[in-house]
Amino acid sequence: MAQGRAHQRISKPAHGPWEEGKRTFFAEKLRKKGFDNINVKTLVKPKTLDFELDYMVIPVNVAGVHWTCCVVDMKNKLIVYLDSMLVNNSGCVDRIEDYLKRLQQLKKDMPLEDWWVQFFPKDIPTQSNGYDCGVFVCTYMEYVTRGKVDFSRPDPGVGFDFSQREMKYLRKLICAEILEGKIFDRV
Repeated sequence: MAQGRAHQRISKPAHGPWEEGKRTFFAEKLRKKGFDNINVKTLVKPKTLDFELDYMVIPVNVAGVHWTCCVVDMKNKLIVYLDSMLVNNSGCVDRIEDYLKRLQQLKKDMPLEDWWVQFFPKDIPTQSNGYDCGVFVCTYMEYVTRGKVDFSRPDPGVGFDFSQREMKYLRKLICAEILEGKIFDRV
């Protein structure tokens, strides 16, 4: 739903989509099977192969108990890992970086470069309990897809203006959006 809303809100040039959302267990599938054992054609949209996206948003499930997300900022060549518990999951980010490099290899005219910068921001909203991680991830992704956060700035967390205090309200709002099948204007 967030991807569809981003297309409604932002008028981008006709050359391609603004961002691509990955399926919920994309990162887990990549971890378990590796790049060579997944069907890239079913996981990758043609625009991704051309690196014409601004962002790729990837929800990440950690050990079946915690949700985080990766944001691939194509313009600034950043892989940003957003975790409401501020844990650096460098293994996940390394796999996403390897995935991007392998996609580059599939594109014959694109040189393979080690230009991805991994970024684990600490100035982001954090959770103070063990159960709100999913709401944090949905809200991080909401802010990114609405263009409220600029990771090229030295203080990207400034764009996130929510906190643990709003989680009960945000949880209800997300439930209502799912039930209505649409994203409400909220940020």
